Amino acid sequence: SHVVNPATREIEVRTASSGTRAPLEDRMYSDGRAAGPRWNRGSTSRITEYWLPLGNRTLFRRDGHLCLYCGGRFPVSDLSRDHVTPISQGGKDVWTNVVAACKRCNNHKAGRTPEQAGMQLLAVPFTPTHAEYIYLKGRRVLADQMAFLRSHFPRSSPLHARMTRHPFD
Repeated sequence: SHVVNPATREIEVRTASSGTRAPLEDRMYSDGRAAGPRWNRGSTSRITEYWLPLGNRTLFRRDGHLCLYCGGRFPVSDLSRDHVTPISQGGKDVWTNVVAACKRCNNHKAGRTPEQAGMQLLAVPFTPTHAEYIYLKGRRVLADQMAFLRSHFPRSSPLHARMTRHPFD
């Protein structure tokens, strides 16, 4: 099980039987970042950093299946991941630099920034919190669990309004 300390946003992981740290897979992204938690050195079992995996379906859910350039709503098959600052210009493949874009807008923007392409972003990309990420993954979350997750969303989270309009979209 894990416990989130809201003051520090650290996640403490414990096994049910011994109360010790649970084993985790060591996975790496192509840029060398660890996929998953990093443990503090020492005797505690606290995670000090946690990178949420960035996948297209989760990204598209974060952005409400909207193209963040033209504002159109599209099915997954018509959306693509757009890097606000292109990788060719030093941008990174991180939550705060990617948005959902329809294929037409993504092709028009090409390898340019929105300013260079004469386009405007409709919303600022953000990194979801752990609770928001669990919601975005959309894996069989029961109503009472959803209420618990939602209570842990930041007050400013754009997902609050989205859940009211489209609870499972």
